[in-house]
Amino acid sequence: MFALTVNHDTHHFDRPVVLKTLLDDPDHRFFLASVNGRLFELTAQIDYDATVEFLDLTQSEAVYTYEASLRYLVAMALYQLYPNAHFKFYFSVSRGVYLEFTEGAPRLTLKALKRQLENTLQSLIAADLPIIRKTVSKDAIKALYETFNYPDKAHILSYRPEDTVHVYECGNYINYMYHHMVPSTGYLHTFRLTMEHPGLIIESPRAEFAGTIPEYRPEPVFKEFLKHANRRNAKLGTESIYAVNEKVLRAPKRLIDTAEAEHQDALKQIRHHLKVFDAVRLVALTGPSSSGKTTFTHKLLTHLKAEGQPAVMISLDHYYKDRDQLPLVNGAHDLETIHALDIPRFKADIQTLIETGQTTIPQFDFATGSRRGESPLKIQPGTLILIEGIHALNPLLTDHLDKSWVFKIFISPHLQMRLDDHNPLRITSVRLLRRIVRDIAFRSTDALGTLTMWESVRDGEFTWIYPFLEDADFVVNSALAYEMGALKPLALAALEKIDRKNPHFITANRLIKYLKYFKTVDHADIPSDSLLREFIGGLKL
Repeated sequence: MFALTVNHDTHHFDRPVVLKTLLDDPDHRFFLASVNGRLFELTAQIDYDATVEFLDLTQSEAVYTYEASLRYLVAMALYQLYPNAHFKFYFSVSRGVYLEFTEGAPRLTLKALKRQLENTLQSLIAADLPIIRKTVSKDAIKALYETFNYPDKAHILSYRPEDTVHVYECGNYINYMYHHMVPSTGYLHTFRLTMEHPGLIIESPRAEFAGTIPEYRPEPVFKEFLKHANRRNAKLGTESIYAVNEKVLRAPKRLIDTAEAEHQDALKQIRHHLKVFDAVRLVALTGPSSSGKTTFTHKLLTHLKAEGQPAVMISLDHYYKDRDQLPLVNGAHDLETIHALDIPRFKADIQTLIETGQTTIPQFDFATGSRRGESPLKIQPGTLILIEGIHALNPLLTDHLDKSWVFKIFISPHLQMRLDDHNPLRITSVRLLRRIVRDIAFRSTDALGTLTMWESVRDGEFTWIYPFLEDADFVVNSALAYEMGALKPLALAALEKIDRKNPHFITANRLIKYLKYFKTVDHADIPSDSLLREFIGGLKL
């Protein structure tokens, strides 16, 4: 006899219970279950005392399950329609997944392809076919992947330590998306396909939009940024974990040097743009948490000076208001809002510096949460002023200046790397792993502390950073092709300490599953001035 508590009601059972039988959910509003803080598919059986929470699309883990299941369904539909075609999925604009054919593309217009795929998806959803999880040997699944013409899936298995793998079967179709899945195709009732030449954007519900699909946003700057990341990976041969691992095994130093050269090239491109736009007086640089914006700004400062361009750097962190003056959110001081900054003081200081060549900069002490005096700053004529901080692109800080005076840079790491053609790594995973490693080394915060604050950090990014990406004059991809292998030993050691009973074990376990596929990169091979050193330690600029 065991007891299950669901919505504060406790029920007793004397035999194993399939989780979805506890639900009265004919409209398929729930997609995943949390059992004593651990995630389970709705088809899982439970035979022990537990508290069960069913997750809908207002919760991020359910959204991840939905998105992965929808990718599975799209792949299944494409296999039925075009069995000889090869295609890849990428995380893309408008918080969607981009689908592009690489070989054997159907000879159809994009509009006709969209219509055919939509019709097939709707038929599969209406059929409500069960999606069944199975465990098979690695050798058996390699043979099956050959049958389905998925050689990329077989490649990555060589780096899987276990002898068995999980796969999902639906009818006569088999695939694996490295995530929990919904019980059947009928659960995937909400999606949208948007034409994005030469492929399609697959959009699904988002937790931050209360379980609805957000309005499509073309985001041309971000789109070009992602295309550049993909072109770079193709040029470097680093599109997949398997390809990166092969380079780590054969020539790790060459991989590292090539990746680092990409950052050096970005510095040169920025310098070129600044020469073209010679009216620029202020270079504003921002990016989400753990993008490497501080280190990159220091590297840009050094590069400009080496090129004979005088420059100074000012961190927006020094313009925080005293802690007792900060806005409150749910009883806590809000450090993410721009209104935590002394905006009038910043604008006055920049105006004075540009007009007179000198000003005083406040010095903020995060330990005490207050200012600890001021520092004088003098510049010579023609000096570029580099402004770094999470709000640097917000027009509230620079709307008093001539627009031609301000050059805006957005920085963020986008590996655009995949486990296989159907499973791209989540874009935010790299930043979260960077932050976990850095917080342990430099901020006396363990992995659990970082995971606890991450949702709040992400909320702040969507409110205060990403809305201004499209205003950027230049976008820097701060990802390094080898960095997951470098972060792996430090991140794994931290994540494996999180107890299975902790609610954040879910996220930790997902990151662990990604990391185990990467070959470890020796830190001794990483240059001391690498942007990655901001996180793993040993930075020398």
